[in-house]
Amino acid sequence: MSNVVLSERALRRQAISEAHSHLLEVAAKQPKTLLENFRMYPSLVGDLACLEEVVEILVEQGFGKQLELLCDAPGIGRYASTVISRVVLFATKASA
Repeated sequence: MSNVVLSERALRRQAISEAHSHLLEVAAKQPKTLLENFRMYPSLVGDLACLEEVVEILVEQGFGKQLELLCDAPGIGRYASTVISRVVLFATKASA
């Protein structure tokens, strides 16, 4: 493989890593804004590579009920709905 292809892959991995870190930071610092964006664009939620981590942060901050409502949003997709339901359920059981 050429060095150009390898460097393109490295840049892509770095960009994904930075986006992942930024999204987790937004989830921690601006959860309401993130939830509002999820409600506006539910089909994008399932595209998040770090969905489970983001949901865990939001649940820890007390947004479990809002996330449960998001599970019923049109277009959210089965994967995202399942991940959200599972994380919220485990958090509910752990706090009980």
